[in-house]
Amino acid sequence: MAAPLWAQANGIDTAGLEELSRHPAVLAALEATVAAANTVLSSDERVTRHRVLPGPWTAETGELTPTLGLRRRAIDELHARTIESMYA
Repeated sequence: MAAPLWAQANGIDTAGLEELSRHPAVLAALEATVAAANTVLSSDERVTRHRVLPGPWTAETGELTPTLGLRRRAIDELHARTIESMYA
């Protein structure tokens, strides 16, 4: 996973993904990355809202198929509260 490696490279000592998902430096880096990406996207493609989830998507958790494809229905069901919060 990239997040723990990024944290280590940036001097962030943390216990796990859930803690990293709330860490101010991680959130600031994500905001900067989204802002940079948005500069090259059309207005229809720009990211306007996003959330950081506290763990990885895997086949074991149900969000991915065994071949790493997205299971959209499972994602919708498992993360319904988070998705709704983005549009409230």
